[in-house]
Amino acid sequence: METPGAGSEGPPREPGWLSNWRAGPIPVGQALSRFDELSGHEPEAMIGQWQGTGLRTNHALDGLLERLGWYGNAFDSLDCVHPLLFCDARGDVVPLNPAVMPVGIALRWPGLARSLGARLFFAAARPILRTHRPAAVL
Repeated sequence: METPGAGSEGPPREPGWLSNWRAGPIPVGQALSRFDELSGHEPEAMIGQWQGTGLRTNHALDGLLERLGWYGNAFDSLDCVHPLLFCDARGDVVPLNPAVMPVGIALRWPGLARSLGARLFFAAARPILRTHRPAAVL
């Protein structure tokens, strides 16, 4: 993930493994192992709003969040995290409540989750899914 406005020196250089991943999907198990191997950061280094990007794994739901307007997440403090930020109809970034996201339905019927009807329904329901309360902690 990258943070907007990374400074005057430009964005950090992308590691080779990430460039290779962007060139084509890798299996889910390999992806999880890759993330497990990464070094950690101090929680304070996560503070801020982060724009995410999808990485393909050939999972049935690859790219779904991006199609629905997913932006990333925000770490306001160690105790105030918004794990799901989406762009609304005006392009504003807003937090959604992950507890009410229909993940089970999407996993059971990925074709339905990718349909135009589902995207239209999600866009209409986004104001109801919006939250002002943090949904996670670091």
